[in-house]
Amino acid sequence: MSTLWLFFTIFCSLIPLSMFTFGLIFSKHPPKKMNQLFGYRTSRSMVNEHTWEFAHHQFGTIGIKISLFLCLITGITMMSLYDSNDLQLIMYSLFVILIQTIMLIVSIYETEKRLIEAFDKEGNKKF
Repeated sequence: MSTLWLFFTIFCSLIPLSMFTFGLIFSKHPPKKMNQLFGYRTSRSMVNEHTWEFAHHQFGTIGIKISLFLCLITGITMMSLYDSNDLQLIMYSLFVILIQTIMLIVSIYETEKRLIEAFDKEGNKKF
């Protein structure tokens, strides 16, 4: 087993595993109080306690789904690169990380979209 392959496999697993871990935490046990240090902190999520809890649940649920997809894609890609040369390994690993980063941004976009659909600007629930 190549040390470089192992390094990049672990490195490429960080984003999906982080998304999965924080997805579980945020969807089941969001931070109790709004704060400036930890949590899904955007201007929409921090309007009031209802938007705070809703945003964490949505971001967590979306994050879990996306992370499972990313784990599958990352695993398949890294296994296919097991016997590749170093340049291929590095280039494909960077591409995988780019895709993961884009999907992380998509999860933020989707959460914000759901906040807009569920709440008005003052944080009142839409019906």
